[in-house]
Amino acid sequence: MRGIFAVALTGALVANLFGFSEDDLKKVLDTKQCPKCDLKGANLQGAFLEFANLSGADLEGANLEGANLLGASMDGANLKGANFKNSNVKGATFKSSNLTNAVMEGADASGAIFKRSNMNGVNMKGAKMQGAFLKEANMENADMNGANLKNANMVATKTANADMTNTETAEVFKSNPKKSKKGIKKSKKGGKKVVAKKGKKGNNKKAKKAAKKAKK
Repeated sequence: MRGIFAVALTGALVANLFGFSEDDLKKVLDTKQCPKCDLKGANLQGAFLEFANLSGADLEGANLEGANLLGASMDGANLKGANFKNSNVKGATFKSSNLTNAVMEGADASGAIFKRSNMNGVNMKGAKMQGAFLKEANMENADMNGANLKNANMVATKTANADMTNTETAEVFKSNPKKSKKGIKKSKKGGKKVVAKKGKKGNNKKAKKAAKKAKK
């Protein structure tokens, strides 16, 4: 009995030391559904968590090295200092999450969504981030040396003091495409007025006919 009690006490102390809930750890491994779970400092190295729901979870300092998080949801999660080295987070969502000083070195984050996430000081050396959505994310002081950001959306992304040495930035979107003006305007009476546009060879006949019909 004393031996069993000692083991149980040791387990409780270890859980306390790292801060995570053993019940939550078992839950995420068994069901992959653990929103707002307490997994602070948990060891999930190499775990298979494809399409897992970890929205709002506390994963600060957690070890997710080599884990498969394909399509997982981590929106609003606390991932401060978490280790995602060489992990698969393709298509995963990190909207408004805290990735301060997290490690994503060598990770595959292509197509992942990091909208409005705090990525200050994140380590993304050599990471695959083709087509990643980084709009309005804070990537100040980030290390993106050798990362591939081809076709990534970086509209309003903060990158002050970020290291982008040898970073692939071909076709990166840094501004929203301008919307073309349509040839239809609203009149003062609330009706629609068709505006005839001039083509290469003069006025557009179809537009003129449409304008006449609109007046009737």
